[in-house]
Amino acid sequence: MRSISSRIILSFSILILFVCMGLGIASYFASAQALNSVLNETMPKFATEAALTIEDSIRNHLNVLSVMASSDAVKQASSETRYSNIISALDQETRRAGHLRMMLVDRNGKAVTNTGDTLDMKDNPLFQAALSGNSAVSDPIRDAGGTDIVMTYSVPVMVNNNVSGVLMAV
Repeated sequence: MRSISSRIILSFSILILFVCMGLGIASYFASAQALNSVLNETMPKFATEAALTIEDSIRNHLNVLSVMASSDAVKQASSETRYSNIISALDQETRRAGHLRMMLVDRNGKAVTNTGDTLDMKDNPLFQAALSGNSAVSDPIRDAGGTDIVMTYSVPVMVNNNVSGVLMAV
């Protein structure tokens, strides 16, 4: 008698084990499919929202630079050959806005930075774009140290509806 009851208990245990394994596997696949469905629906929305946020941030940076480029100090400095007056203004704006570097570039490509360094920017594509009257933004790139990702913004400096220089920020 013991033998039959042990066999029945063992049979039911194995049956319950297989039923539970079957239900577990079925629920795993059902939940994986539901998760994939939700992700496929929501990820494009998140990506669109992130793109809008980035676009607004870029537009904001360009607007701030455009306001500075339209200031009398920058307009006057872009038409002068001496840049001593603008260096302090560039340095203040660099610190205020959190830029790594700002520079004012004349029509010939000679740039003066917020630290007083002079650079040749005549072959820079962002300088060329802003010189044609359009604001421009670089692709995200690594900085010189290779530790941070940075973008460069450039806007034209307009005097009497003519481009007299370019204001750039990194």
